[in-house]
Amino acid sequence: MELRHFNYLTIIKTPNAKYYYVEKHSTKNVNDGYFGSGKVIKKICKRFPHKTRLIQEFSTEKEALNAEIELVEKAKSKYGKHSLNFAIGGKGTLKGTKLSNLTRRKMSESKIGIKWSDERKELHKLYVKRGENHPGKRGLSKEHKRKLSISGKGKHTGFKHTEESKRSMSASKTGNKNPMFGKTGAMKGKPAPNRNLSWQYADELYKLWISKELHRL
Repeated sequence: MELRHFNYLTIIKTPNAKYYYVEKHSTKNVNDGYFGSGKVIKKICKRFPHKTRLIQEFSTEKEALNAEIELVEKAKSKYGKHSLNFAIGGKGTLKGTKLSNLTRRKMSESKIGIKWSDERKELHKLYVKRGENHPGKRGLSKEHKRKLSISGKGKHTGFKHTEESKRSMSASKTGNKNPMFGKTGAMKGKPAPNRNLSWQYADELYKLWISKELHRL
């Protein structure tokens, strides 16, 4: 079965408003449940009901990407702050394209220092769990802990290095290979931090402790 190329519309219904997202998608199965590749759309769709409608099918993926450019602009103009398309259309990569490390680094650097708009901040509140619903507030449930325990059984029984491995690690840190070779320790000539002034009177304090029969309390 060959890949089919579509532009589609996803509608998300929240308690306060509806949000819209358009994108290109290539698939062999029209009913694969795909609703978007953006981080925001994925997180919001996990929390609120949504539906996806196919808009148009294209013979090639490149045609679908080109049509996506105009489609995204129309969606932004029509839905305004309720559009979840933050980037311009046609920026997706063709199926199977692998990005180089240089390209990934440039993409990452291009986002440094970008500030969210007020609309983007409001959308962020829709899918971020706050208050008592935040995982850090309520902690892990007993059922979750039980499943973690079961999944880890037999996997963390302790790893033992072979004698050859031990010798190799020891040799790698011996002599001038040791990062502290030829260096003076930071605490040399200084009293140990856990030995405060009270330890100078340890014998006297012990005698006082016995004389007052504090050990019987």
